[in-house]
Amino acid sequence: MNYEWLPSISVFCSNISADIDEVIDVAVLEITLNVIKNDEIKDVVLFFIEGGDEIRISLKRENTGSFDKWICRCKLHRSIKAYRTFSYRFKIVLDKDSFFFDAMGAHKYSVSNNKNFIYSFNGYPGWVESAVIYHIFIDRFKSVISRDSVSLSWGDVPSGDVYEMYGGDLYGVVEKLNYLQDLGVNTLCFTPIFSSSTNHRYDVEDYLSIDHRLGGNEAFILLLQECKRRDFKIILDGVFNHMSARSPWFDINGDYASAGAGRFLESKYREYFRFNKDSMEYDSFWGDIYLPRLNYESDKLRGVIYKNDTSVVKYWLNSPYSIDGWRLDACCMLGKYPNVDVSDAVLRELYDEAKKVNKDCYLFGENPFDPAEIKPFCHLDGMTNYSGFYTPLVHWLDNDINFDVLDFDSTLREFRALMGYQFVLSSKNFIGNHDKKRLFGLLNRDVVKYKNALVFLFTYPGIPTVYYGDEIGLSHSASGEDGRLCMKWDNLTDFNRDVFLYTKKLIFLYKNSISLQKGEFKTLYASEEVFVFERFYEGQISIIILNNSGKVCKNIQVQSFSILFFESVCFSSVLDDSINVDVSNGAYINVSNINSCFPVILQSN
Repeated sequence: MNYEWLPSISVFCSNISADIDEVIDVAVLEITLNVIKNDEIKDVVLFFIEGGDEIRISLKRENTGSFDKWICRCKLHRSIKAYRTFSYRFKIVLDKDSFFFDAMGAHKYSVSNNKNFIYSFNGYPGWVESAVIYHIFIDRFKSVISRDSVSLSWGDVPSGDVYEMYGGDLYGVVEKLNYLQDLGVNTLCFTPIFSSSTNHRYDVEDYLSIDHRLGGNEAFILLLQECKRRDFKIILDGVFNHMSARSPWFDINGDYASAGAGRFLESKYREYFRFNKDSMEYDSFWGDIYLPRLNYESDKLRGVIYKNDTSVVKYWLNSPYSIDGWRLDACCMLGKYPNVDVSDAVLRELYDEAKKVNKDCYLFGENPFDPAEIKPFCHLDGMTNYSGFYTPLVHWLDNDINFDVLDFDSTLREFRALMGYQFVLSSKNFIGNHDKKRLFGLLNRDVVKYKNALVFLFTYPGIPTVYYGDEIGLSHSASGEDGRLCMKWDNLTDFNRDVFLYTKKLIFLYKNSISLQKGEFKTLYASEEVFVFERFYEGQISIIILNNSGKVCKNIQVQSFSILFFESVCFSSVLDDSINVDVSNGAYINVSNINSCFPVILQSN
């Protein structure tokens, strides 16, 4: 059977509006499926589970020119507060046949609900849609005030010693806010800034104190004031899976007067950690004795971290700090232990408690592994999109394994289906962070590949994140720690300046393109290591051409059903105005005069 006439569901359907009655805790949904007009379709049936039973509702057809709109309204007889998500798929009935349609596409027979379309009743903060995040490893960004603890000169190649300090501080961020504003970013996300003995500070000693080497709480308040003046958002890194064994709660070295859990069986903090019965053996993060894991079976710990009015999460969300969000470090491990799993309850409670303080705060989790580990995603606004963005992009561009453009396309599709498109849109995309080698170095300093990666960062569904230095192609091939290099402020090369201007242009484009912020996604072409996709939303179409073949593709023709939503449409090339574009009958877009392997972005006028 030929399904070629049917466009991808991610482009034309899955439109839901929800009328939620919070008093009686129910919702009425309006679900729309848009399909290119086809007289073979006799019925469209919505399938979903309610109370363990499979519910089937036929949609009604509305004729709207070149495509049909199938619509139904349904009332859910379930607690929205308890279930939070709605999972569904369609059965499309033809004259003599039928098939099922879910987030992965068409299936001859009914398949698992795991790839159903997913709608979250939580939604996500509206400001996130236009956010461009700048991620800063604070010790390596900019140093303004010198300290005795600084052991290296700025720009020295890091050895990997976690106690080596370069002296980056919050005053340095304040000094460079004009630079960041000129770049175009509008949200700052920091690696941990709380009191710690290491340069990375993922071993927090005091959650309520900004590290004095960064300028302390006073410097943070100044930064917040200056960011508010520029309408910048601030996201802090919450390391709530584990903490430092040097903290007063644990006090492995006996540095504090209070009885720490690491030295005394009778310590009032003992239940905060995972001890083996009455012994002094304890569970630690990655087996590091200086990183004891926190014990979320303890209601007292939950209160201190996120439940109480004076809890860590609420302390920084409340005035005078009023931060805008939290990155939850090691989110996939939070509350998961060998003998018990309380992660679902912990994430749900943390989400609810944070939203009580600020319903528009953005909570996203770090998960470098399979996103299914934290599914359903109703306790988060987003996540760090490793599996559905970073990993397949690196595999494809780096050619490190036999991973071609078809593998790239299918992997992206699979994780869009797994995560749910709504959650993908609010998740954090990136091409670098403090745990990864710099992408420019990984790509053997290939400028074409690197610019393809930058374009993908700002055009694929999700929140684009610039890790400090990515905007100038920062890298150092001799350093295994090049993800933690000092930011380069002086002696910039022509290449550094070129990448900066390129990134700046992409940021401007993203912030002014509703199709790139909120649009649906459809692959138009994936062959011979050329990948073409479109984003579509409310009258604007963006078409992106990525070329990883090493060969110039001077002309390309793709078919885009989204242009049928317009009476007429024309495109222009955003990055290279010498490229020609025209639209022909049958929804074909013809692109010519492409003279390089650099990426191409087309937008409807």
